[in-house]
Amino acid sequence: MLYQYHGNDMDVLRKCACTLLGAAPLAPLVAERVMVPNIGMAKWLRAGIAAHSGIAANLRMESPAAFLDGLARSLSGEVRQHAGAHAWSKEQLALRIMRELPSLQACPGFEAVAHYLDGSDPQRRLYALSLRLAELFDRYLLYRYEWLLAWESGTAVAGPALAGNAWQALLWRAVVERLQEEQPGQLHGARRLQQLIDDLGGTRALPVALPGRIVGFGLGSLAPLFVEALLALANRTDVHLFQFNPSNTYWYDTESERTLARWRVEEPERAALSTSGNPLLDAWGRAGRSGLAQLLARDLTDVADLFCEATAPGVLGALQNDLLHHDTPGQRRSLERDDGSLVFAEAHSRLREVEALQDQLLHLLAAVEGLRPRDIVVMAPDIGVYTGAIQAVFTLPHHDPRHLPFTIADRDGSTTNTLLQAFLHLLRLPESRFERSALLALLGVPAIGKRFRIGADVLESLRERTDAAAIRWGLDASPLPDGTPGPERNSWRFGLERLLLGIAFDEDTLYDGIAPLDPGGLDGMEGVGRLAGFLRHIEHYATALVATRPMRAWTELLHALLADFFCDDPDTAEDLAVLHRALADTASAIDDAGHDGPLARSVLHDLLAARLAAQDGSHDFLRGGVNFCQLTPLRSIPFRVVCLLGMEAEAFPRSSPPPAFDLMARTPRAGDPSQRDDDRHLFLEALLSARDHFYISRVARDERNDSKREPALPLSELRNHIDDWWLPANDGRSASAVLTREHRLKPFDRVYFEEGGVLSSFRSEWLPAAHERSAAGIFCAQPLPAPAIDELALDTLLAFMRNPCRGFLEQRLGVRLGYGEEVDADEEPLALDALEQWQLRETLLATVLTGGSAAAASARFTASGQLPHGFAGTRALARTLDSCAPLLETASAWAALDTRSQSFALESGGLRLHGILAGLRDGRLRRISASKAHGNTLLPFWISHLCGCACNLTTGSAELHCADVLRVLPPLDPAQAREHLAGLVRIYREGQRRPLPLFPRTSFAYAQALRKSGNPAQALKTAGSQFEDGHNHPGEGSDRNVRRVFAQPDVIFDAGFAALATRVFDPLLAALDEGAR
Repeated sequence: MLYQYHGNDMDVLRKCACTLLGAAPLAPLVAERVMVPNIGMAKWLRAGIAAHSGIAANLRMESPAAFLDGLARSLSGEVRQHAGAHAWSKEQLALRIMRELPSLQACPGFEAVAHYLDGSDPQRRLYALSLRLAELFDRYLLYRYEWLLAWESGTAVAGPALAGNAWQALLWRAVVERLQEEQPGQLHGARRLQQLIDDLGGTRALPVALPGRIVGFGLGSLAPLFVEALLALANRTDVHLFQFNPSNTYWYDTESERTLARWRVEEPERAALSTSGNPLLDAWGRAGRSGLAQLLARDLTDVADLFCEATAPGVLGALQNDLLHHDTPGQRRSLERDDGSLVFAEAHSRLREVEALQDQLLHLLAAVEGLRPRDIVVMAPDIGVYTGAIQAVFTLPHHDPRHLPFTIADRDGSTTNTLLQAFLHLLRLPESRFERSALLALLGVPAIGKRFRIGADVLESLRERTDAAAIRWGLDASPLPDGTPGPERNSWRFGLERLLLGIAFDEDTLYDGIAPLDPGGLDGMEGVGRLAGFLRHIEHYATALVATRPMRAWTELLHALLADFFCDDPDTAEDLAVLHRALADTASAIDDAGHDGPLARSVLHDLLAARLAAQDGSHDFLRGGVNFCQLTPLRSIPFRVVCLLGMEAEAFPRSSPPPAFDLMARTPRAGDPSQRDDDRHLFLEALLSARDHFYISRVARDERNDSKREPALPLSELRNHIDDWWLPANDGRSASAVLTREHRLKPFDRVYFEEGGVLSSFRSEWLPAAHERSAAGIFCAQPLPAPAIDELALDTLLAFMRNPCRGFLEQRLGVRLGYGEEVDADEEPLALDALEQWQLRETLLATVLTGGSAAAASARFTASGQLPHGFAGTRALARTLDSCAPLLETASAWAALDTRSQSFALESGGLRLHGILAGLRDGRLRRISASKAHGNTLLPFWISHLCGCACNLTTGSAELHCADVLRVLPPLDPAQAREHLAGLVRIYREGQRRPLPLFPRTSFAYAQALRKSGNPAQALKTAGSQFEDGHNHPGEGSDRNVRRVFAQPDVIFDAGFAALATRVFDPLLAALDEGAR
């Protein structure tokens, strides 16, 4: 007898199942046979049985497919001949199709197949097509089994939609016949189930006893052949099916309003005979409706209704009860402002989604009595894209009051395990460009770094040295397999030769056209040597992995690769065991399929990647703590809090367009699987599974330009439904808007820390930042105590004056912000940017000033890999030489002068100022700069000139040749020079106590404009052009040190800026005016 139990609460269904099992227990040694859809449901049901009966033992839980297959085998007396791969698994079927297709592609009807296979990497194309066909045939076995049985007997399947696809019948027949030859008696699932139905439908005694009771729990929609088998089984024994059903009404023949609207236009008579109920149930329930209908349509069944009213509060409970009764409210309901049962959250990125989720969960755990982390489930269409954010946000020390235990289930093992990722990357070496970032990332994998004795410190040194060596991509200049020529420079061999030569030669020399580069001392030498060993292995396997070879040879080669690249110790033993097992299982599968020919590396990679990805991560589900998992069918387990992430239109419902040769798509039937319908039903299940709170989150805006992104269709339908039937109290917004939490781009926005706000944060570390944003610019509210400074080096003073904000942060606070985010460069230079052009000019000038030639400097620069390749580099070099020809001429003339550097020391501003004054030529300070004359070039030159005059180290005027103009400073009286120096030292002292609004280029532009026009407003306008970003140059205000200490954009309009600018630059401008006369 078939007994059905329908209910909208899985917990009620579980209690009923426990009562059934406990009321009439089987014999102690007889296993209870229970069919479940997945491991998560099995764990949840097992826990319920244990709680109900005190123990959960001798329960044999398996999927319907596994149960019916095992039953069919036992009734037919078939025994698995070996423990290898299942002959009709998707992997085996794909390998067998791959074996048959080459011999069939010349047959009539296979023209399109032959055309597809006639391309690059044909064996990989063959495997990809075989895999798609295997998936397709697997669906045929469940939903079009009569086609396959007809094809096996040589009968064509009639129908215009199937015309022109006889090649599938021929291919299927070839696969079946070959398998029958090699493994006689091996039946595919459809034939075995048909045989089971025939055996159960007869009257003869069965060779083995059937289970006395069979239970199916939460199975959802079953394939027609499974339904037929269960009905046949119900003729012989009791079958109990506990089915999730969202409504207690007969809703299986209703249609959505959208469908009815179309029918009213296209088929008025059909529309007149149809009805609609709750629009959400009609729109979301299609996938479950057909499965329930086909079970209820049978006479041999007894149905028990176990429905109950929802107990959830507010909007959530009302929605659930409307779905239960398949109805809509008669009139609009009032929405309470503090209704927190349903929340829509909108963020700018996945990280912000997870940060907002954490705050929401912490709020609920504090506000809802008895709520535990294990009562919360968080699901996403692809949990893998959230894994990094989840771990970053939720991984906190146990003593942190925000710590929440959590688990992440359903992750793809090959994408979350760095060792497995590294192995697959190594397997792709022949198709790699060997980018610097990619190979350094491999060395960052602990098992590989340990194997080559390259720890974190050594790797960081290698990262800096390989960047300086201009390594970008390519092992050497050899072309890649796709024909792309390798780089003449910027390859690993090029850079490694530079570093190795740097051990024996100075950097100023050239050796055989190679520019040596210091590897970084003795430690650097060791690191470079270990890097060379790593690259030798990379080069060896990049060549060895190219050739096709039999699986046995591949196994030997890949075992050697694992030994050469990965350290085998207790930390890596488990992951290496997974890889060795995957290799063994793949070899066994290939052998079982009879594929003994050469195998392409690309196909082996795809086979291994699929096997590693298929590692079952669902064991982490329901292990305690907050449950993060994939949004998976038949996981309608009740939780007090259900959260959905990633509800954007492009991510959900998921779409899987059928291939052109999918015959099911051409002849659709009721009950056929549909990814989009399945996902809409998942959304329905998630809403009904929430006991207290339902939280739906999405990335609603682009984090770069704040543009809007569309929500998932089910989410839009839910919001529209709420707007139609709920009315906010005393609020002009729509109901869905009241329920929406629009999160800010940054977690330190002050709105999160305002009392009484809708948005709040538990992240106390952002509180200072929020206060700072509310009082922008107050970086140092009070001056710091004056540091005890007895002496000051000239280089320290010059560094401070070049960027006083950076000087305060680094010299006083010890804070170094760096120069921006460091990203490993993987592309060779294609053109010289402004900074690189300036560096080239400076190199040329420095070489010529020391007596070298511009040609030698050019050769050195070219040999260092800094120039673009070929004509582009030659032209860039020529243009640079032309642009600085006058400066080079001056530098060449100055190189012949008596050049020296002179140390000095003097008392100034209450301290001892000392240093070395360089650039003294024939007793005068003469310097050349590739930069234009502005505050950042003139101020250091002015300070050096003051030091020379104060100590009588110079005679005559000082000259600074800039890229645009010659600047001359007249000689100064030592007392006058000391007075100017003392003023600058006092400014330095002030700059050690607080940030100074002194920005050399901007302040110089202000002082110069004010001196010319006498108009402060006009001078500020001129200064603003230097402070703000221009069309082709960054402004000083964009410097990260300036932005850190002066958050307000109008800092240059502060009175302190103008006074300080004139105080620093007026003496310099006066001297420049005198020198120009």
